[in-house]
Amino acid sequence: LETRKGHRYLLDAIPLLPQPIGDRVLVLVAGDGPEKAALEAQAKAMNLAGQVRFLGHREDRWSLYESADVIVLPSISHEDMPIVIIDAMAAARPVVASRVAGIPEQVVDGLTGRLVPPGDSAALVEALAAILGDDLGRAAMGEAARHRYEASYTPRGFIDAYLRLYRSEEHTS
Repeated sequence: LETRKGHRYLLDAIPLLPQPIGDRVLVLVAGDGPEKAALEAQAKAMNLAGQVRFLGHREDRWSLYESADVIVLPSISHEDMPIVIIDAMAAARPVVASRVAGIPEQVVDGLTGRLVPPGDSAALVEALAAILGDDLGRAAMGEAARHRYEASYTPRGFIDAYLRLYRSEEHTS
């Protein structure tokens, strides 16, 4: 849990979610880091104890993906290729993430999830409300994410891509 991950903007968004979505939202924050105490204090000050759970470090990330309706990565900087997005795609979950660094190369806005400007809680509210309020659309996004994973992000796919690159460089030298 680091400042650059933008968790505080997600916490800011929770009370702004429209009803009845807002009442049903439970945010699971997995991980540890230098911002954990500040985020816990923010959640407490905002009276979000019933809607936010800080889980600490978890080895069972796949069970968390399976229990989630959507994965949120509200980063504000320094995200080359977040593994959490690759994992979310493999788990057939849509992603709401900030449009920073390499994230737009992973998340296809409107197809596999939604992209929002970094540091924009109102945009997070809009994206989350749209996804959480549409069960069929959310399932379709999850399936599209899974197909994208299978087409581009499996370990075999990475190896094949590197081999193609290596071979193309070999012929141009």
